[in-house]
Amino acid sequence: MEIQLRNIEFSDKEKIDTIRKKYGHTTSSHAFQSLFIWKDDMQLQIHIEDDFFVAKSALEHDNEWFFPCGSKEKIKSFLDSKSGEDLILRYMRESDVALLEELFPGRYEVEECHGDDEYIYSTPEQIELKGKKLRTVRNHISRVKRDHELRYESFTEENMPLVMKVCDAWVRKSTENSSLQDMTASDLLMNYRDELDVMGVLVWVDEEPYAVVAGFPLSEDIFDMAMAKQVDTLSGLTTFAKYAMYTTLPEQYTIVNAEEDLGISGLRTLKQQMGPIGKNLMFKAQSVR
Repeated sequence: MEIQLRNIEFSDKEKIDTIRKKYGHTTSSHAFQSLFIWKDDMQLQIHIEDDFFVAKSALEHDNEWFFPCGSKEKIKSFLDSKSGEDLILRYMRESDVALLEELFPGRYEVEECHGDDEYIYSTPEQIELKGKKLRTVRNHISRVKRDHELRYESFTEENMPLVMKVCDAWVRKSTENSSLQDMTASDLLMNYRDELDVMGVLVWVDEEPYAVVAGFPLSEDIFDMAMAKQVDTLSGLTTFAKYAMYTTLPEQYTIVNAEEDLGISGLRTLKQQMGPIGKNLMFKAQSVR
């Protein structure tokens, strides 16, 4: 297979969506929207052809690729073309690991990447908030509602200037190190919201626009909650804002993918406290010399 890398373009969306649907690939990592918004921060390029696509990242290594999506034959052809190279494959599902071992037994060392695991939630559960598992979520929401006047509304053309004001006020910083930093992804998500099928909510705190949650569909019944931003830290507000997003989603989206925690302990704790029903486990493979 001859690989011809190029920048990711809007014209790729339909083909990528078709390939992902054909092969039941519903993770956030390989969605067109994710690839597009992270193309700058992850230094992504793509090769795409009939029944196959693969993305390359230059963020950490010179020869690092997302595990391909497409037919078994074309995946094998791609990996054959990389034979003898120091190759790293990322964002692999358990089924991808099994396929890699079937095609190239003993040729790759595989490890789980816990920071890449995608957290999965039940929309009805997150709306009802019943049971011991979701007690912490209920407590967070009750606390912030007790201390502040809150309301929320879905994105509209009329409130979009306020949405963008909240996003602009968000300070891009973290108390922990992560190789993957959101420097432009949120901007791309919002600036191209129509092209990326973005839905979201604006949360008001004491009559001030204060928080935004936004995302996009991954499939007919799965929604990706890709962004949560607020003007300043306010205990419990992130939990409330995500609850607001759940309540405004169209009924067809019964599952929400809240993406990875990037290995950041505070983000991991929050995602675990919110009562996931499972994870998309993610693995990394490196060729054995």
